[in-house]
Amino acid sequence: MASTGAPQPTNEPLPADSPVRHRAQQLAVDAVGDGRITLGQFDDITKVIWAVDATAGDLQRVTAPVGPVTGAADTGARQPVAQSSFFSLMGDIIRSGEFTLAPHTSLTLIMGDVILDLTRARITADVSEITVLTVMGDVRVTIPETIGVEISGFGLLGDTTGKTFTPRPGSPTVKITVRSLLGDTTVTTEPARY
Repeated sequence: MASTGAPQPTNEPLPADSPVRHRAQQLAVDAVGDGRITLGQFDDITKVIWAVDATAGDLQRVTAPVGPVTGAADTGARQPVAQSSFFSLMGDIIRSGEFTLAPHTSLTLIMGDVILDLTRARITADVSEITVLTVMGDVRVTIPETIGVEISGFGLLGDTTGKTFTPRPGSPTVKITVRSLLGDTTVTTEPARY
C-alpha cells in the first residue's frame, strides 16, 4: 500500500503540553462559540483532549466534527507552544503577577470568573489574542495603559465595560474576544508594574 506522505498518529500518549492537545482545544472552543456543537458535545470532546492517556489518534477521532488537528508537526514530540489553554468546569481562572502572555490564549469556563491582570505580564508578541468562552461568570481584565486593546465578542445576558485603546508607537496590542451567556465583561487599564 502506498504511503500518503502524511505523518501517521502514534499510539503513544501525548505529552500534557503537546501542541496537538492545544490545537484540538482551540478547535472545540471555536466550534462551541460558533454554535456548531452543543455544550454537552464540547464537554465530551475536552474530556478526551485532556485525558492522561489520550493519543493523537484519539484526538483525531474526537475532533472530527470540529476540524482536523493533524499536520506535519503532529507526531506528539514536545515543541514550543505559542498558545496557552485553560479550562475550568466550576471555579475561577486567575492569572496575575509575572508571566509571559502567549500570542494565543484560550480560557474556557462553565461556571466561574476569569480574572486576568496583565500589568506585570511580559507581552512579547506584537499582537496577542485572548479568547474567553464562559457559560456563567464574569470576565475582568486589567491591561497596562501603555498597550493597545481591542474588545469584541457577544454576551447574551451581561454588560461589557471597557473601550478600545490605541497603543503607543512600538507598543503591542491585545485583542480580547469574549463569548458569554451570563456574565459581565470589564476591561480596565492601570499603569504597568514591571
